[in-house]
Amino acid sequence: MKLTKTATKITTGLLIFALTLALTACSSKPKDTPVRVGKGISSVSLSHVPETIEEIIEGTDLIIDVTVTEWLDENLDVRYTLFSATVNNVIKGDLSAGDEITFRQRGTSQSTMYEFPLYKIGDRILLFLCLPSQHDIDNLLKPRGHEESYVMQCVYMFAYDIWEHDNELYVLDRLGYANRYFNPGESKRIENIDSDLTEIVIREFLNSDSIIKEMVEKPNSNMYLYSFKYNDMVKKIIEIDNENQNGDYLNKNQGKRRL
Repeated sequence: MKLTKTATKITTGLLIFALTLALTACSSKPKDTPVRVGKGISSVSLSHVPETIEEIIEGTDLIIDVTVTEWLDENLDVRYTLFSATVNNVIKGDLSAGDEITFRQRGTSQSTMYEFPLYKIGDRILLFLCLPSQHDIDNLLKPRGHEESYVMQCVYMFAYDIWEHDNELYVLDRLGYANRYFNPGESKRIENIDSDLTEIVIREFLNSDSIIKEMVEKPNSNMYLYSFKYNDMVKKIIEIDNENQNGDYLNKNQGKRRL
């Protein structure tokens, strides 16, 4: 059956409309991280390593629980990747739940930190973030439109995975820095959850991320040895921040270098 000219025009128009909708849907879909582990190893040397959790919290502009929503860009020259994220909870800082932020993670599609693949859409993390320095804004960020992106505190030492199990949230200590700083020596500021529950929670988390799971299963891996109840960690951070605000820590540390 032959189509009339009018019918042909209508059919063509409908096809163009459908194709436009499909392309619009594809273009509006958030972009996930194309490569999470680079072939090279990215390294960094810190000019100052904080000694206490009080120093860390005092030197941090923003402590927030976020969910990664999109991979935005990467800068191969200075080796960072830019992500957007939705704020779930604000522990320190002037943001509110539901706000959108951008932050930079060390590493790119070409090289990443050892045992620290790039984040992906849906990752929920507890981040300790700082505003970028004016030097970084002028020389690294502004030319690429990244001047409002936050910097991860001490590169990766204070970024912890968050996982929900049986309607309770847990903070997973990937490389042991949370336990080291919150529980130095014999002190116990935050109780570790028991080993059996830790194993269950970590197993669930690893089953959601095959790349990290492969890293953990390597011989002599020391990843994810500790985990904490989310509410316990949040409560302790707020308590320490309040103590810092009262001036006890600041009075003892005048002239401290910013992290």
